[in-house]
Amino acid sequence: TSPWSFSEMARRAAAAAAERQHIDSTGALLELASKHPSALLYRPDSTRTDFRIDTSFVGRDDSTAHDSTISPFALVADELSALSDSVSRAIGLRGEHPVLDAAARYFFTRQGKRMRPALVLLVSHSIVSAAVKDADSPLVTTVLNKQRKVAEIAEMIHVASVLHDDVIDVSDTRRGAKSVNAAFGNQLAVLAGDFLLARASVALARLRNCDVVETLSTVIEHLVCGEVLQMHHAARDSAASPDSLMDAYLSKTYFKTASLMAHSARATAMLAAPLFDHSSGSSSSASHTAGALREYTHVELASYAYGEKLGMAFQLVDDALDVSATPAALGKPAGGADLRSGLATAPVLFALRDAPWLSDLMKRRFGHEGDVERALSEIERSRGVQQTMQLAHAYATDAVRTICTALPPSPHRSALVNLADFVLQRSH
Repeated sequence: TSPWSFSEMARRAAAAAAERQHIDSTGALLELASKHPSALLYRPDSTRTDFRIDTSFVGRDDSTAHDSTISPFALVADELSALSDSVSRAIGLRGEHPVLDAAARYFFTRQGKRMRPALVLLVSHSIVSAAVKDADSPLVTTVLNKQRKVAEIAEMIHVASVLHDDVIDVSDTRRGAKSVNAAFGNQLAVLAGDFLLARASVALARLRNCDVVETLSTVIEHLVCGEVLQMHHAARDSAASPDSLMDAYLSKTYFKTASLMAHSARATAMLAAPLFDHSSGSSSSASHTAGALREYTHVELASYAYGEKLGMAFQLVDDALDVSATPAALGKPAGGADLRSGLATAPVLFALRDAPWLSDLMKRRFGHEGDVERALSEIERSRGVQQTMQLAHAYATDAVRTICTALPPSPHRSALVNLADFVLQRSH
């Protein structure tokens, strides 16, 4: 069996580079060698060409348990609109620094998929509907308002990371328009990103929940770890084994993309903990309290796992689209833009198993004339994009299976299933 078989890939995703080289001679940055995405439960299918989520297991014996017609974004459209207004107010500088204010707002005027706030809002409503019958109680209102703040915080952190990434990657387009660094310069782009992180931190502190603060603060650390790991991976480790390269890629993907989705979903579940407290009242008992704790713990862990797996799938699809989509469809450079930046993502790493000579191109970061074209040709011959999509499908299927074991049927749970399908089917 090839060490690059899909079953082995699942095992390696769990092992995640126990033998990975250190970032530098002084040791691993923030113990990166011990960080990794969790194991795949659903084995990738190497024969799959249809990347839709199989929802047959969702309904089981109840055909009404899942509604595939529910749009995840339409279901929370009103809340997403209100979120945009709230974020705009939160980052407003009231004319004190007009240029910085314009740079910080620039990205929000070009609304993208808003995946992260939509995910948080859908998880929020799915949990609330599972935990309580009286959705109009003051406690539910308080919980929902705090969870909406998590959605805002997640979007601010995401946009800040994009502003910083575009500076590091020297990107001049984003969402079909000039990037912030192209429009305002690198210094203002970095400062605008820092400003958004500061405003996100203030909003986070106002939640008055230490566990949630710690959970979402971890994301900022992970974003830095992921960027450093990506730089190290591209610049120094191209001579490492294919296994180590894929392990490093998966860890980088977790840090840069999946961690924010995972921890935002977990924070949303944490804020719902009071709804699972059935111990109040004269009829309470120790067994009821223990049962509520088990139920809440299951929901919290499943929420994290859903966000993590969906985030891994999202980035894998993004890397596949970088190779296969057009710049017009993607809204940013494509046609191997990652390769042109010297990055080896999943499609080329899958191709590497059949074409070891690609390592020579990776060593020089695809910097010679014709390197990118040769790599793209080999990716097509080796079905690197298809294999990347098969792995993305496995992660998305894991996400759906996990959340459906923890939460009962509801329109918002159906939307979470459909959100995973959207991630796999998107063209930009």
